[in-house]
Amino acid sequence: MFGLLVAASFLGHPAGVRCRVADFTPFLITSFHSLVPLPVISSSTTPVSVSDYYNRFGGTAQGSANYGSGTGVIWLDEVNCLGNEISIDQCEKNEWGEHNCVHSEDAGVNCTISITQIFTSPRVHTTQQIESTRDSVIIQLVGSNDGSAGRVEIFYQEQWGTVCDDQWDNNDARVICRMLGFSDGTSTVGGSYGPGNGSIWLDEVKCSGNEQSITECTSSPWGSTDCKHSEDAGVKCGITSATPSNPLSIRLVGGNTTSSGRVEINYNNKWGTVCHDKWDDNDARVVCHMLGYSHGIAFNAAKYGMGSGDIWLDEVNCTGSENSIADCPKNSWGVHDCHHGEDAGVDCSTNEIPVRIRLVGGENASSGRVELNLNGEWGTICDDGWDNNDALVICRMLGYVDGIGLSYGWYGAGTGKIFLDEVNCVGNETNIIYCKKQAWESSNCDHGEDASVQCFSQKAMTVAPSIASDVSVRLAGGNSLSRGRVEIHYNGQWGTICDDSWDDRDAQVVCKMLGYVDGSASRTFQAGTGPIWLDQVECQGSEASIEQCVRNRWGIHDCSHSEDAGVECSMTTRIFTTTPSNRGAQGIQQARLIGGNNFTVGRLEVMINNVWGTVCDDNWDDRDATVACRMLGFSSGIGYRNARFGSGTGQIWLDELNCTGTEISLSQCVSSNAGVHDCSHLEDASMQCFRREATEPTIGTASIRLIGGQNTNEGRVEIYHQGQWGTICNNNWDMKEIIVACRMLGFKKGNMLNRIIPGIGIIWLSNVDCSGSEISLEQCSKSDWGVHDCQHEQDVAIICQ
Repeated sequence: MFGLLVAASFLGHPAGVRCRVADFTPFLITSFHSLVPLPVISSSTTPVSVSDYYNRFGGTAQGSANYGSGTGVIWLDEVNCLGNEISIDQCEKNEWGEHNCVHSEDAGVNCTISITQIFTSPRVHTTQQIESTRDSVIIQLVGSNDGSAGRVEIFYQEQWGTVCDDQWDNNDARVICRMLGFSDGTSTVGGSYGPGNGSIWLDEVKCSGNEQSITECTSSPWGSTDCKHSEDAGVKCGITSATPSNPLSIRLVGGNTTSSGRVEINYNNKWGTVCHDKWDDNDARVVCHMLGYSHGIAFNAAKYGMGSGDIWLDEVNCTGSENSIADCPKNSWGVHDCHHGEDAGVDCSTNEIPVRIRLVGGENASSGRVELNLNGEWGTICDDGWDNNDALVICRMLGYVDGIGLSYGWYGAGTGKIFLDEVNCVGNETNIIYCKKQAWESSNCDHGEDASVQCFSQKAMTVAPSIASDVSVRLAGGNSLSRGRVEIHYNGQWGTICDDSWDDRDAQVVCKMLGYVDGSASRTFQAGTGPIWLDQVECQGSEASIEQCVRNRWGIHDCSHSEDAGVECSMTTRIFTTTPSNRGAQGIQQARLIGGNNFTVGRLEVMINNVWGTVCDDNWDDRDATVACRMLGFSSGIGYRNARFGSGTGQIWLDELNCTGTEISLSQCVSSNAGVHDCSHLEDASMQCFRREATEPTIGTASIRLIGGQNTNEGRVEIYHQGQWGTICNNNWDMKEIIVACRMLGFKKGNMLNRIIPGIGIIWLSNVDCSGSEISLEQCSKSDWGVHDCQHEQDVAIICQ
């Protein structure tokens, strides 16, 4: 219970004592949860005058309710300290509660500071000082009713200021918390404890976690920042408790069977949950071993329902070989930044988890969209991080020896659950369940990102044909999957093709059989062996299979293997012929994508007058991108600005493009004349193409995406509703809404972008008001769908981290 001191006999030394007592040493209670550090008076039996105390340690007594009258109990009266006491309880005074005062006599203090770097500590009656080569700094936590959490504020050059959350992480928080006497801590960002005011003293703080003071960490120069107070950093501090001795009590709750459910741990005689941050199959394996099972897979986002009470563990990062989850790297017990919507779960088994694989939507059995069957249900894999190592594991599970990974719903969009995301196989795993990946069903993707593969029966880059045929082709002897000597499978045996009459039209047919868009003839690859199956091949370029081309009969030739034909296939260039309009650029010969991590994305370049150049992003939007993608053999596309895939060089051919989206070529769109522009290469247009129409989420689900940013984690927020993408008005939009939106995209935090990225079409949402704990923007208070008074200049744009 809190009570007040009274002013009688209080205008001397008690101020000095008062400025350093209670659980945190030293401090001034400005409100009952706001702690300001102050120095301890050195031990002395000599009385200290008010002026001497003020000059040395900065405390002056204030009487007659100088700071307003309190209420409730008046605990002390006739307080008479010497000034060297550790606690006011050691001073001469009346008995507790004995007084003849009223609250108009309530005592107060005014504390000031002039001392080298002091920090508060939960250790009673101690003061800790640390040396620093910088000017003196003092730390306080503000904005929380909990003295162990709050916005980080630093007293520097006689002024309180905040810390920007750029690069702010748990290592930085640990240093701050240790300065405050705690043993561990976690970071919070985005002004989670409210925005401060005044200076922002530090930015880009990067601690290793072992420093004694934040002044020992690397950072921007003091006071040098590009941040706002909405980015003020915070911490949650805790005291590391002893790890419980094994066996640790653990249970599964909420599952359909005794072997699955939400993970709950009994610690300090209380059951609590585990946060899903970093939760994966290695962690699940340890939990399942503790429960007597030999295998396990991880689930997050409270798949088995939300728990209640304590969240005991966070940032669990097991290798999978530990005997107990208590042995795994993790935050201190009870230290987390989670809510119960992030409770971790597992599905345990005594046998290897029975995951079945199939390929769907491909031209043949060796290619298609990857689908997994888990517990009788089929689902897909998101293509985030998807590469050839992942494809190799999938293909080996299906009995092939090699494979390549394909992204962006290359073989169409699946339905149902997206089981896996961020798959990262080494390539030597026998089953995809042993690859590093996120927890099952924790994807932030839609089915337009379903992963696909093309599998090969031999290492020599074998690919089955794209049509129903007994003839297969493969490329061998090249340094990539898209180039090499052409080998053809006929009558149960692989053989080569003679290069007599071999040209680009023949190569185009072979490359299309392999799933590419274009190709050119080559004769530079090493000689093959075995039969020479074909000679005098003369294709038109439109055939679906080389079987349909004019050629000699099978096995009839006058060649040697030094004449074996080869190809170089491509997905990034498509030669086309269109009728140009008189409204803009004419004479576009070719188009290509450059700088992307696969053949469906990149910076757009066009060839005019046999010279490659870029396209300026003025007015560049999804309609222009769709036309450009159509030129490359795709069906649709999304446009990006600001040289997202790097700046080009040389000529900028097109500017001010304004396509309707129905054109076959950019030549048919309104634009400036070829070579006429007011741009730099920092404005080069980019795009992402889709083989089929870009697949949309299921109607009725709330999916969002970021469009028009410089990176995939930033851009205009668009939300999918009633079969249509639309934007969100930025009125009332603040950090709480940003956190929810970024959480939907798989991130933990974010900020507003400092630039406008206006969209087109419908504005779906306005007056969005979240608490910050929601899983989806749909759960937030908001205006009815489509009801607003906004313009697209008010479209929300964010950056997630």
